[in-house]
Amino acid sequence: MTMKLSAAATAAAAIALAGVSHATDLGDAIRDLGGNELQIRAADAIYVTCVSLDITPAAQKSAGQLELNARCADMTQQAFFLDPTPNPDAVPPAADAYGLSNSGAAAAAQYLALLQQFTGEEASTQGRYATEGSTSQFKSLAGRLSAIRRGARVSGLSFNLQGVDVISVADDRDANGYSDLYGGAAGEGDGDSGWAWFANVEYGWGERDRTANENGYESDSYGFVFGADYAFNDALVGGASINIHRAEIDFDRESAAGVQSVSGGGMDVDSESLSLFLNYAQSNFFASAIASFGRGEIDMDRSVSVPLTSIRLPGTSGTLKSSTDTEQFSAQIQAGWSFGEGATSWDLYGGLEHSNLEIDRFVETGSPLGLSFGDQDIDSQELMIGAAVRRAINTERGVLVPYASVEFRHELDNDSRDLNARYTLTIIGPTDTFQGSTDNFLIPTDDPDDNYFDVTVGVSAQFGNNIAAFAQFNSLLGMEDVSANVITIGIRGSF
Repeated sequence: MTMKLSAAATAAAAIALAGVSHATDLGDAIRDLGGNELQIRAADAIYVTCVSLDITPAAQKSAGQLELNARCADMTQQAFFLDPTPNPDAVPPAADAYGLSNSGAAAAAQYLALLQQFTGEEASTQGRYATEGSTSQFKSLAGRLSAIRRGARVSGLSFNLQGVDVISVADDRDANGYSDLYGGAAGEGDGDSGWAWFANVEYGWGERDRTANENGYESDSYGFVFGADYAFNDALVGGASINIHRAEIDFDRESAAGVQSVSGGGMDVDSESLSLFLNYAQSNFFASAIASFGRGEIDMDRSVSVPLTSIRLPGTSGTLKSSTDTEQFSAQIQAGWSFGEGATSWDLYGGLEHSNLEIDRFVETGSPLGLSFGDQDIDSQELMIGAAVRRAINTERGVLVPYASVEFRHELDNDSRDLNARYTLTIIGPTDTFQGSTDNFLIPTDDPDDNYFDVTVGVSAQFGNNIAAFAQFNSLLGMEDVSANVITIGIRGSF
């Protein structure tokens, strides 16, 4: 049932609250003004919050609740005043709350920009960055696992992770001082058997364009990986690594008709994870399995600016702060076939990757406009098909191996999701699930990209004393609104 009341009709609103299902008078007005789904949903929640506060005696409300009540009333009255086709059954507004009647065609744009400040859309970046804003959870392992793939452990061991293959060689030299090339099963030599170690450092950057549902951002990230593996026999290698990741995300600032719709802010994402991996290879066939378990913390600052003076309150600005914990599990299986002998070789492979991210509920502090967000549970399942090529170049000082890979990825879990939130100071306090309450902000998100490409180029070098190093650049291509890139430098050796 649709509510047919204004914010001033408090007595009747108290009776109608239990019957609200979706749209309120305010939501209808926002639709008439050209608002998007995010803004309409926020308007519904603002309206019900305002009604709940209206029917509570002033003596029972805190100072923050009194301010929240006034803000909601301002937003409600202004929308009713600007509505070009008001609901005839609704009580007409008593005032032009923000004085926008003289703004002409820009009035609706100014109001909707202001309403955007109330939506909490920035929180969708938490899940978006984890699933699309950075490269694969396992990309940082590519250097070491690729070395296993092509001869760091000889006698037929092979491994491929996301199409990146790096040839290593035993440090045997001929009479002219040139290294002999050992690649995959073709090589014979002492090899890198038993225990071995590896370490990678990485720097990533990316951005996301603004959409109707989600804020844009720019990101920078830093990572460190240290691990060890053990060759059980000529066909099986297992190992583990620790991954430490830090990301800094800056929200874009947006404005319309001179009013900020997004005032900026950002997030800091810290995470640590443990990865376990196994690789089996026989002749030219290879297969692998990886599992990763991680925990993290997200600190978010969301800037809010209400620049317009209303009939009740002056303009104001501030920063809403929040912090929450995360847990993540990821797994990947992959299998492929190697072709070619000698200096040039290439692979074809395919696999499946699953990731689950849980974000705990959190509360924003610093302003009466702060929201409380419910738990988030984000799943991703991707199919991958890839090809990789490499060529070894024998030099006087060692062997250089340029390599490249192209991987096509298809997202199987491609449904959008809703974030549940509510004003922290609402009379109807936050619940565990946020389900079934009319004062919810059901914040919509965009559908994830169904298809995109993961492209890598790099070079590896084998030195003496069983030391090898690599450097590579990786980029995600073909996403509609997202770009993500990472540079990785790694070193490896044996104990």
